[in-house]
Amino acid sequence: MELSKSEAIDRVIESAVKDQAEKAPGLRQVHAKSHGCVWGKFTIAENIPENLRIGIFRKVKTYPIWVRFSNASGSISQGQLQSDKLPDGRGMAIKLMQVEGKKVLGLSKARKTLYLSTIRFSSCAMLKATSDWHKPLRVL
Repeated sequence: MELSKSEAIDRVIESAVKDQAEKAPGLRQVHAKSHGCVWGKFTIAENIPENLRIGIFRKVKTYPIWVRFSNASGSISQGQLQSDKLPDGRGMAIKLMQVEGKKVLGLSKARKTLYLSTIRFSSCAMLKATSDWHKPLRVL
């Protein structure tokens, strides 16, 4: 039986909540192991095609940013996070500062975070297909 989009989302949330309850408190669900945090500048290019000029990409602008590099796994063994020697997804989160406009979460802070990962989840079909095995991947 194929899951609806709502059922697939509920299943992933259920699994994530259960997983967090079984783990030591204080760890992120995914990308728990940070490898570095750097600051810099993120400049929106002039040559972005008109049909892609949406949201923060609407106008040429330079934002101050924070970048966080991480491993996907939050697995703990003998009190340690998974070794970097093991294959795993890698992540990079880019937090743009001084972003103008209405915020999705209603927060007053002027920021936007872009999450990048080596594991691709590009559609609802992928979410449905992976909702049963999200726990081993540790991906939401």
